Amino acid sequence: MSINILPFRVYQVLSEHTDGDHALTMRDLLRPLEPSEVRLLSDAVSAFPGISQRQCERLLEKLRRGLSRWQREQCRPLPVEAPRRSANHETFLSVEVLEEAVFRRCQVRFQYMEYGMDKQLHPRQERPY
Repeated sequence: MSINILPFRVYQVLSEHTDGDHALTMRDLLRPLEPSEVRLLSDAVSAFPGISQRQCERLLEKLRRGLSRWQREQCRPLPVEAPRRSANHETFLSVEVLEEAVFRRCQVRFQYMEYGMDKQLHPRQERPY
């Protein structure tokens, strides 16, 4: 986005998302996360097994980007037992697809799968959820 049109885009966001009950200010748009918020989110990301190690590290790096060097040192994730990370690199894509379906008020059907003794994926139930 060009720096020349940034003020117009900010004005557009403010006008679209502000009303009498839900005030949104320029400060709300530009406010970085507090170190305690970064710490909480970092702990949640570190403990979540649904993303790969590489995705976890990239997300943690993005979370810490707005902190000073000293704050980054203080906001290291809690030492939790390393979760068994997923090899599924499409977790974020799945989340985006579900978010779009919810936004469009579409019904979503899915099916949980598990590996059987034959090392093949099998549905947990006969019918999708």
